[in-house]
Amino acid sequence: MQKRNDRGRFVTRADSLGKSIGLRVSKQLETALHDFAGQDGVPVAVWCRQVVEAAILERQEEAE
Repeated sequence: MQKRNDRGRFVTRADSLGKSIGLRVSKQLETALHDFAGQDGVPVAVWCRQVVEAAILERQEEAE
């Protein structure tokens, strides 16, 4: 049985990496990712990979 929030709407739960908590969040995230990737002129998957790689490198530099 699905749970409902205080507004009576069904609440979905993330069951694996990459799934959002709710449909609205998913749509907003998808829109934001397309906007950010579009600014750099690359596909969303490529942009996400670049962001993650940059964050990893930054953390490694901070640790040194």
